[in-house]
Amino acid sequence: AYEKGQQWELALHALEDLRQHKLRPDLLSFTAAINACEKGEQWKVALDMLTEMQHGNLQPDTICYTAAMSACACCGQWQHALTMLAAMRSASLKPDLISYHAALG
Repeated sequence: AYEKGQQWELALHALEDLRQHKLRPDLLSFTAAINACEKGEQWKVALDMLTEMQHGNLQPDTICYTAAMSACACCGQWQHALTMLAAMRSASLKPDLISYHAALG
């Protein structure tokens, strides 16, 4: 639901609400928020969420990295998208065709 339009801020608030209720956002929650960031052209926020996941001992998966790459690519940040592609490999994740399309914009 948060992936549509300019609702990236609502997605971030939803993550914060989870934390305030002593719940830990999961992979699905972060992926939805990162997808919302792509739709809202908030590539920096998407990358910050990936970092937050890693600091919280939650390993991003291929879908999550691909969403972050899409957020970067849609904003012309192809260098960051390619960095995410390399980060996937470093995390022992295998990029799929969708990942490559996302990285190339």
